[in-house]
Amino acid sequence: MYGDDLPRAGVAGLDATAVRRWMLSNGWPSLPITPHDGKRKGDGKRPAIRSWEIFAVFEPESREGLSSEAVKRLSNAIGSWGRTHSQAQGTGIPCGLFVGIDLDVTDPALVEEIEGMAYSVFGPTPFVREGRAPRRLLVYRAAESIQKKGHKALNGTDNGIDILAVGSQFVAFGIHSGTGRPYRWVGAESPLTAAPSEAPEITAAQIDAFLSLVNAVLPLSASGAGRQRTGGGGSAAVVRDDEGFVFDGREQHLANTVWRAACRIAESGVSPTLATLTDAAWALFKATARIIVNGREWTRTDAEFHARTTLDRVKRGLATLPPKLQAVALTYPSTDLPLAEAEAATRAGIEQFFARYAVEHRNALANFKMGGVLLMPTPRGKLSRIATGIGKTDAASIAGARSIRSGLSIAFAVPRVDLGDQLAARLAREGIAARVWRSRTQDDPENLAGKMCLNLSAVDDALAAGAWSVTDAVCESRDLKARRLVRCPHFAACGYMRQRDAAPEVWIVTHAMLFRAKPAALGPLDALVIDEAFISGAFPQKPTSRAFDEIESAGLLDRAESADKLQAWREALIRALRASEDGPVSRSVLLAVGLTASDADEARALEEFLIVDPGITPVMESRERARRAADTGAGNRLARDLAAIWREVSIFLEGDAPASGRLTLARDEKTGARMVELRVLTTVDLSWRVPTLILDATAPPPNVIEPVIGLEVDEIASIAAEWSPHRRIRQIVDAPVSSTKLGITGSGKGNVRTFADLRRLIVLRAALAYPRKIAVVAQAAAEKRLIEMGLPPNVLTGHFNALSGRNDMERIAGMIVIGQAMPPLLAMESDAGSLTGVPIEIKATDPGERRWYPRGPGAIRLRDGSAFPVQHCRHPDPIVEALRWQACEGQMIQAIGRLRPLRRTAAEGFFLDVISDVPLPLQVDHVDRWEAARVGAWAEMAVEGIVLTSAADIEAAFPELAPSRKIARALSEGATLALTSNKDSQLDVRANVRRIELKREGRFAPTTAIVLPNGPQTLRGVQRWLAERLGPVASITLVEGEAWAPCAFERIGRGVAVSLDQFAGLLAICAEAANRHANET
Repeated sequence: MYGDDLPRAGVAGLDATAVRRWMLSNGWPSLPITPHDGKRKGDGKRPAIRSWEIFAVFEPESREGLSSEAVKRLSNAIGSWGRTHSQAQGTGIPCGLFVGIDLDVTDPALVEEIEGMAYSVFGPTPFVREGRAPRRLLVYRAAESIQKKGHKALNGTDNGIDILAVGSQFVAFGIHSGTGRPYRWVGAESPLTAAPSEAPEITAAQIDAFLSLVNAVLPLSASGAGRQRTGGGGSAAVVRDDEGFVFDGREQHLANTVWRAACRIAESGVSPTLATLTDAAWALFKATARIIVNGREWTRTDAEFHARTTLDRVKRGLATLPPKLQAVALTYPSTDLPLAEAEAATRAGIEQFFARYAVEHRNALANFKMGGVLLMPTPRGKLSRIATGIGKTDAASIAGARSIRSGLSIAFAVPRVDLGDQLAARLAREGIAARVWRSRTQDDPENLAGKMCLNLSAVDDALAAGAWSVTDAVCESRDLKARRLVRCPHFAACGYMRQRDAAPEVWIVTHAMLFRAKPAALGPLDALVIDEAFISGAFPQKPTSRAFDEIESAGLLDRAESADKLQAWREALIRALRASEDGPVSRSVLLAVGLTASDADEARALEEFLIVDPGITPVMESRERARRAADTGAGNRLARDLAAIWREVSIFLEGDAPASGRLTLARDEKTGARMVELRVLTTVDLSWRVPTLILDATAPPPNVIEPVIGLEVDEIASIAAEWSPHRRIRQIVDAPVSSTKLGITGSGKGNVRTFADLRRLIVLRAALAYPRKIAVVAQAAAEKRLIEMGLPPNVLTGHFNALSGRNDMERIAGMIVIGQAMPPLLAMESDAGSLTGVPIEIKATDPGERRWYPRGPGAIRLRDGSAFPVQHCRHPDPIVEALRWQACEGQMIQAIGRLRPLRRTAAEGFFLDVISDVPLPLQVDHVDRWEAARVGAWAEMAVEGIVLTSAADIEAAFPELAPSRKIARALSEGATLALTSNKDSQLDVRANVRRIELKREGRFAPTTAIVLPNGPQTLRGVQRWLAERLGPVASITLVEGEAWAPCAFERIGRGVAVSLDQFAGLLAICAEAANRHANET
């Protein structure tokens, strides 16, 4: 590729001196490296100068960057090296301040897995260097003096993990002596593009934790063990084909597989024996590697050899197996009721709210108004957490209709207008006339060509101008001089104003309406029903931010006395803020400058006096309206923002919290200017505060709802129901489906291999379910990527946070839930601060440590009542955890609820695949690990409805899928392995799968094919399909009575070693061996 123009410095267009000076400008030290084509051992990797170790030290004072003296010293050295070591064109980086995590591993999949372990412990680093792929070096900063370590892999290879620290160095730029190609930086940055500060700091303790994780997938020696390269089948490097199967370096892969199996058996609490370890390792090896390559067939004997070696190492203390995983309590113990009992409990709770509580409060309020009691009764909220599908909305409609007929005034609140229309239709069946209150921007159901408001540009101008009332400025207002009403020219045809005159028996509003004053047209209410989650509307999408300079220079009132007071309070506020560090505003700094709650409240009132009436009227010409908006908009926005800040300061000082959860000091990302940020909690308007019934399947605890709704909330029910028995639920763990591992956090195409695996699983599921539909739910970016890849026509898709009201999944054949929407940690902590007004107490972290949700033990509930242990994210603060749960588990539960799994009949049986480690409140039939659940590229044939098993047939029929005989043989092997497996099915859809035997004309041997439900359904159709793709077919025979064919296709996945069934088998084999040993002795 480079030819004679090979850049010896490793960077096109630059010599070594230029590279080193560029690195130094970014804060990186450097060393000259000997020529890669030198004659001495280590050339291309060792420094060219003596005593280079003096640079590879940890200097605490340099953690924040090289001192000016160090920069000057290095600059002089770089110039000197250019003269005295001109042939040393490679450039190294001394460690000490930096730590290199050297993944000297030749299996690409294992490198990816270990890299993920590093990111989980240290956090991601943007500095990732690659010399001889797939080996990689991850560069971090040292938080303390860290000693270098070298750990050899105890699997008969030269693999290992090296920790390059004090006394070490690594090559950053130059030519790799083994490949003859430049070193590459494959992360987001390199030392030529970013400073060291972009990398997280790590500690020795973190390194130990990382090595402990690695040891479970790659057996490591103690530090200091030497390396040696050994022979074996195939090359030393592990090479995988496009499907992820190992076809070269299988000796090394088998050794790693045996160690994995040994660790998993030990974690189950059983000591591995030669038989159990061999069985488990051989099964996993068959699931991940090609068995026959170039005529060499691997057998169980090969696995037995490595199993014997591994057990011998363990016996001699050269390797240590992990301890038994401790049993963990179920994250969600079963509380499911039979469906009839759940329905009855739901009806009883809702009826009691209407017939008893709402009526009692109405009567008590009437008694107060008549002077019968001195204290006004306070309404309360009643929370019913009722699982999706039990019928909470129906029960509320029936009980509400009964109460409306008896004279109770009720309103319903739902997430969206379309759901309101559905509820109105439901109430109509109960004989109640209901109407949905629509905002100005909603479509007018009585004028299909227009919106509710016919003058939206005027509304936009009024909002931009900061008008006190949009209705007065745009719709109608009283002209005091003319003593008449002035109305919008479109007033007579306006749907928004017309709805005020409607007189339904019950109004339905959206959740967003609850955070604004109740329209007068709704009249007084006796009760409010809020259906589904609503608190998200209380949190700001982004904070209100104002720079200190803006506050100081804001306008003042004309009255001198008021202006002086406001100016003094502003100066005091700014003085307190300037004296504070970034972060939550503290009480002490405000009190130190003499501010009080009453001062802040009076300052708020004065700021509000600065809001100018733009004078916009309903009949104003559009150009004049826009001019006034431009004149008053910015000033009014500033006045309102400052009033809001003072209001929060007053509330804060009235309390006793030492710091504010809503007022924070920060800096502008572009200018660095200091600013105050306000994250105010928007609460339900006072006009809506009546006895309230909250119906939500995934509701947070009452203490999270109370600050939003402004009422004390009692939890009166938490009801879940048993699912239909006509289902098959599988959870797939250890899958790379987080945002980071899917690669969907940036603008790229994501993790190509994982997306290909996911698509194959979807394709096969869809083919088996045909003509019924299946659904795929994932994060929005993942959904978009899968759609772009192309999905079968019977696949519905959706993403988290956008599934409420979807009724097109109620009778489908199944659903695949991919990953989870884990909300950003800082966003959840900010929302919790807005909710409570108190900042979240953050646990101190090691320097450079990436903050993320701590992982803790959890367990997936299996149908038999047992638990499958997992590690999952949880926040130690209960408020933050409740918000995180809503955004993550809550959205997964909402997605699964679209299946309506409670009332499915035998004819409507369904499957559910949850590809995530997150435990959910449901009973799972089976847990698989991702490596076992993945399907090979042969599944691409399922799109056509026929799976061929002959390599020659595959190459002829699917030329794009199998452009060569070698690839076709691999596809044939994968399809045959899946079809002939006698393992019990993990996908129970009872697919109509048929086996046929065919013979092509000519010198072709008879072969087998499988016809799927989405393929031709007659022999003539099958023959036509085959003839179009394979040429003339001499004979086709339908094989009758082959019961194995459906079961084989119902088993989705190609690995068997890591399923629960396998562990159960291991335990049984171990028990049998123990009994046999006891009898012999």
